[in-house]
Amino acid sequence: GDNGHHGGEVCHTTSRCIPSNERVCHTFPRCHSESYSERVCQTVSVPHTRMVTRYRTVTLYRPEDRVRTVTDKIFDHAWGPAVTVLLPSQSVLSGDEAEAILVQLAGDESNPDAEVSIDSPIFSYRVAGKERSGNTITVTMELVAKYAAADLGSQTVTGLAFVNAGNGYFQIRFSDAGQASRVNTTYKVQVLDRKTNQVVFDTTAAGAIGVRDVVIPVTTAIESVNDHLVQLAVSREGIVLSGPVAFEQTAEQLAQLDPAAYLDVNGVREFATAGIGSAAQLVFTDATGQEGVATQYEITIQEKVWGFLWESTVAHGVFTRAQLTNVGNRVSVPLASFSGLSQSKLDSLFSGGSSFFVKVVVVRTSDRLKGYSPVMIKKQADLRIIKGGRKGS
Repeated sequence: GDNGHHGGEVCHTTSRCIPSNERVCHTFPRCHSESYSERVCQTVSVPHTRMVTRYRTVTLYRPEDRVRTVTDKIFDHAWGPAVTVLLPSQSVLSGDEAEAILVQLAGDESNPDAEVSIDSPIFSYRVAGKERSGNTITVTMELVAKYAAADLGSQTVTGLAFVNAGNGYFQIRFSDAGQASRVNTTYKVQVLDRKTNQVVFDTTAAGAIGVRDVVIPVTTAIESVNDHLVQLAVSREGIVLSGPVAFEQTAEQLAQLDPAAYLDVNGVREFATAGIGSAAQLVFTDATGQEGVATQYEITIQEKVWGFLWESTVAHGVFTRAQLTNVGNRVSVPLASFSGLSQSKLDSLFSGGSSFFVKVVVVRTSDRLKGYSPVMIKKQADLRIIKGGRKGS
């Protein structure tokens, strides 16, 4: 029988790079011999001795299976050119940066060849030239642009904003997805006061690899009651770019509003009814300004019977100030627009005196309010309806 393993000349390609003013990598085959072993089985006769009498010895033979191991080496010869890869001096790596040089041998022993490619997260290469001298092939690589200028253009910067950071401080914030190795990015920022038309802040900052969210503190005093314009100019340059990149973006920052001016509960007052039947309206004064702020009224009306508050709600509605009729500071809400008030109910209310309890929750919101949080006030009033309407308290 025959079983076992075989060997021979085993070769692999080894690369060695020398960092210098010109990066040079050498590639050459490295070989070693491996032995093989083979088991050869055969049947042989083995002497077997035993005593048969006191006076003589008889030797007999019996068959047994024996195995022997044959070891040898196989070696013909190996061929393979030594490959030298020349890399441009501008492509020197640093730190933990790494790239893989892939060499594929081609041709035959009489006409060897080699194909070279480089897998790099930083640079892009192409073969600039190839020479063969004896058993050595020299491949020269050159850099090509990894990014087109349009790849790192204006679309990479988003969310430009002039942010109130609190305590009188402001920040310019945006996100930059165009940061890349070997790309130098510069941000030039100006803040213009719309009221005075003066530049109140001017600075230049450098981008940083791996920092996508950019925050630039505003170090000068800002009049938050004025509107401002933020101007951002971005420039990029680098060996991996096809050409320089430059673009601009702007963002408006409207005047910041003091929440205290919108929290005056006495500004919501003078509740009354006007008209009768389907034309009846709840009218009240809201002395707070509307500019830059969205106002919502949640109004609940409960009926009083014999001076006691009726447990069930007669009417309920949620309205925005923009939906309602505003004449000066007077706001009119059609009673027919409340849920729970049918036409017959309206007719009965205005056929004789009725007393109501009105509760109003006012919520004002704006991204111009300092702190960006909604402000809320609550107002309650007694209202008595007679023909033609009656002012409440």
